[in-house]
Amino acid sequence: KYINQDEARKDERFERFIDHEAEARYYQMKRNLGIGKNVLQERQLWIENEYEHLKKKYKNKQDQDLKSGIAKGDATPRYRPYNWAGIDTGKKVKEVNLEQFHQLYKDLSDLSHVSMRSVLEATTMPTKNRVDVRLNFHPSHIHCLSVLRVVFSCILGILGEYMKYFGIESSYSATLQKIIEDRAGLEN
Repeated sequence: KYINQDEARKDERFERFIDHEAEARYYQMKRNLGIGKNVLQERQLWIENEYEHLKKKYKNKQDQDLKSGIAKGDATPRYRPYNWAGIDTGKKVKEVNLEQFHQLYKDLSDLSHVSMRSVLEATTMPTKNRVDVRLNFHPSHIHCLSVLRVVFSCILGILGEYMKYFGIESSYSATLQKIIEDRAGLEN
C-alpha cells in the first residue's frame, strides 16, 4: 500500500523495497558468522560492499535533493537499518490508513514466538491442596486458525498491491476474496 500510495514516487519506493534485499543478505551473513557458519571471504566482501553501496546510494540521493532545494521532509529518506522505506513504521501505517496493522503484527508475532499468550491451551487438574497445569508449548489450534486467517487476508492484500503496481488484471483478487468469505461462512 505504501509503494502504490504516491503515484509520483511509486517507482522510487519499489526500488527501495527491492534494494532492501542487500540489507537482508548482509544481516543473514552476520547471523551465519555469529553461529560459526563459514561464509566464503569473497562472498562476505561482496555482501558487505553491496550493503555499503545501498546506504551510500540513499545518502547521496538525499544530499542531491537537499542541494536542489527540496525540503528535508520531501527529500529522499536515507537508508535506515531494518527499515526499507526510510520512515518509521507508525508513520507509514498512518500514511496508508492501515489501522489494523498493530493487531495483525501482534497476531503474527504471537504465532512466530511461543509465548504465554499463544500457549493458552492448557489442562488444569485440581488435586488436594494443589493444581497441576500442563501447558502445550505450541500455539493452540484455535490461535493458529485465527492467525492463519489473518495471514491469508494479508497475503491477499499484498498480492493486490503487487498486481496494482505491475498493472495485472485483478480478477484473481475477487476469487481469493470469495474464498475468504466462504471460509468465514463455514466457521460461523
